[in-house]
Amino acid sequence: MRYKKWTKFAILYNGAGYKKNEYDTKLEGIYNGL
Repeated sequence: MRYKKWTKFAILYNGAGYKKNEYDTKLEGIYNGL
């Protein structure tokens, strides 16, 4: 569930061309820690 939420958030934040990368993985860790 958290992953799906993160993906939705990331797509909204980065736009339709979003692709997961290393930087996003770091952000995901921060986001999930909130």
